[in-house]
Amino acid sequence: MHELSIVQGILEIVERERIARGFKKVRSVELQCGHYSCISEESLRFLFEAAATGPHLEGAAIELVRMPAMRICGACRAEFPAGVEGPSACPACGAAGAAPLVRTGVFLRSLEVE
Repeated sequence: MHELSIVQGILEIVERERIARGFKKVRSVELQCGHYSCISEESLRFLFEAAATGPHLEGAAIELVRMPAMRICGACRAEFPAGVEGPSACPACGAAGAAPLVRTGVFLRSLEVE
């Protein structure tokens, strides 16, 4: 369950930022992940609620924003939203056969704090 390591990483970042910036309360945490990441939002939410202890995290919400599936052109390297399955012409140069652009990373997108 890699959601646990993600939550631990989030909490480390939040604590580091709390010390550096001096905020007293976290209202929400927004994460961004690639379309192909295998993160369970339900597990992430459950683990965050269980691990987010301390007065500065009480009641903090977590949101996961999934980025759309993308393709990349082999000819010009343009990135564009993936449409239906199968070959897709590049909107920039017209070349056929753009490949899926597989992004699986997770990023802390924003913190809402007081």
